[in-house]
Amino acid sequence: MQSCTTLRYNRATLLSIREKLAGCGHDPMHPLSGPYDCSCGSFSLDTPSGVRLVVGNAPSTRINISERALSIWSLNVRSLVKHHQSLRDMIEKDSPDLIFITETWLQDADTAIINLAFPPNYTVFTLNRTSRGVGIAMAIKSCFPAEWKALDLPACESASFKVAFSHQFTLSGMLIYRPPGNDTVFKAALVVVVSSLASKCANFNIVGDLNIHLDLRSLAPINTFLADLEAMQLNQLVTSPTHTGGHILDPFFTTLERATASDPMVVGWTDHLLVKVSCFIADPQFKPVDRLILKRNWHKLKLEEFFKILEAQPLGILLNVEQGYEQFCNWILAALDSLIPMRWSKCHAKVPSPWYNDTLADLKRACRQAERAWRKSFDSTLKSLYFAQLKIYHRTICQTRAAYYAFEFQNNPNPSKLIFKVLKDLMGKRATSVEICTDSHCESLASFFVEKVQAIYRGFTSSVPDTEQTGVTATVHDTLSSLP
Repeated sequence: MQSCTTLRYNRATLLSIREKLAGCGHDPMHPLSGPYDCSCGSFSLDTPSGVRLVVGNAPSTRINISERALSIWSLNVRSLVKHHQSLRDMIEKDSPDLIFITETWLQDADTAIINLAFPPNYTVFTLNRTSRGVGIAMAIKSCFPAEWKALDLPACESASFKVAFSHQFTLSGMLIYRPPGNDTVFKAALVVVVSSLASKCANFNIVGDLNIHLDLRSLAPINTFLADLEAMQLNQLVTSPTHTGGHILDPFFTTLERATASDPMVVGWTDHLLVKVSCFIADPQFKPVDRLILKRNWHKLKLEEFFKILEAQPLGILLNVEQGYEQFCNWILAALDSLIPMRWSKCHAKVPSPWYNDTLADLKRACRQAERAWRKSFDSTLKSLYFAQLKIYHRTICQTRAAYYAFEFQNNPNPSKLIFKVLKDLMGKRATSVEICTDSHCESLASFFVEKVQAIYRGFTSSVPDTEQTGVTATVHDTLSSLP
């Protein structure tokens, strides 16, 4: 009788392997066939390959971590040189995660102003003013990796950004400042650029000072402009005036579903109001799911027996090349099935590191390509390139991991407990062996103490009179004889 191996899986896993069951002779259209037990909500399935699948109502593999509220600011400061201290006081009070600044009026030599305007735990990206520009900037907490690139959009100053707030949530978009004037060319160019970027980037946003009265939607040009952005799933969150003149000049267009903007706040030292946006993100993680794979154990293949089976095959008359090829493949499969038949094997899934992101995956892929190029030719130059790429990959891992844990520690209400958990995970779990007391252990322990008592007794009897030894001997002997 053929023996069966029992593996426990949920329904979703069984459905994913029904095609493999079809290769073993099982009907893939009925993956849930087999003896079903309604009381426990599980059933077993015996396959021709000798695998018994036990399927139960396992809980969902998805786990949702508590949501995080990201704080995003947008403000036209009207000269960061004049108002750097006022801006820093606001930042140190509320500590936003991401800040967009327009009209910085900074030159390339004004690096000291940036250090005065932002706390040291922020990374600042700037696009300083030229002969005709006013300058824009973005500040992000240093624990979040970010990218910044200047754009060549007509009639404005603009830059694209990309911020990774977690390993599964990335915020991207454009920061724009458009000076007052004719906006026809600007709006047409912006719609074209956004149509190409929004389809490629997740969680796309447009933020800044457009100097367009977006509250006047009754005007046909503004209505057309807003309709074009809404067609690309970009919603305008700001509904109240952002300028002391009573108009909405600083919008926040976003594709985020869970983002809200509060009423713009008057700061007092600029004619623009502070736009505050709250973005709620969830960081879902998934438990690893074990898989069943059908494979052969090639390590047990004996070439001598394999070739003997092939040599014993009768050579018939072949009508054509296709028939010969098919017959030869059938011989090889028959020989492999007799020596190393296909077996179901359980493949354990690994838990992905929470700090592993797409950037690390791209660097790892580049390392693999460099390694294959070096091992193909063993050229010394390619070897140097491979080790240089590997060094960059390892350095990026350290930086990403440090940024991830820094963010977790800063945003956790109980950092001491989190630190203990992180250290425990990094050091690994050490299995503690528990020794079970058996009868032999008890007997050896009793013998040890009996020998000690007998040694003490012999010490006493060697120094007492003979008349007393008899009584003592009888008493101690009776006591020792009563021990188990």
